[in-house]
Amino acid sequence: MSQIILDGEWQLYFAPESENRVKTPDNLLKLGLTPIPAKVPGNVELDLLRAGLIPDPFFGDHIRELRPYEFYEWWYHRTFELD
Repeated sequence: MSQIILDGEWQLYFAPESENRVKTPDNLLKLGLTPIPAKVPGNVELDLLRAGLIPDPFFGDHIRELRPYEFYEWWYHRTFELD
């Protein structure tokens, strides 16, 4: 039996809710969104911070700047090779 390790480097795609209806990975890739690097396990806020898209959410009142992202859809994508 083969084992696939899911942690590591992924791609994170995101867009405002209801703007796109993604039902398959192919659907996602056809949207033409630009992904950012992501780490699994992890979370979107830290991925956005590493990509330079948001200020440090743990400093001052920067957490308020994340409010618009509450209404986004998030997709993690990674390709696996199987025997």
